[in-house]
Amino acid sequence: KGGTLSIHVRRSADQCQVIVADTGAGIDPAVQEKLFSPFVTTKPNGVGLGLGICRRIAESHRGSLTGENRAKGGAEFRLTLPLAPQPTDSSRQNVIRESGNSTDSDVTCRVS
Repeated sequence: KGGTLSIHVRRSADQCQVIVADTGAGIDPAVQEKLFSPFVTTKPNGVGLGLGICRRIAESHRGSLTGENRAKGGAEFRLTLPLAPQPTDSSRQNVIRESGNSTDSDVTCRVS
């Protein structure tokens, strides 16, 4: 309540991180170790499935989701995902030929 929420995106050569941090009370130490376990919640009407589902989605894309308290107060969650490899010139030409548009240079997304 009344804190600041910040969202940062960082990219390295092979991965992307989305970092969500706040200046609130942080993660309750009583639930820190089991934060991503099913049915763990600190909310009166919470079910305790959201963070676990989010972590499984990240892992299914060869990524990770972590959550921890910040040294200066508040909490920080990091979603890390691998970047898709850039297509080679020959594979890009195949995509362009298949689409029938030789002037279109948009990158094609491939979901694995």
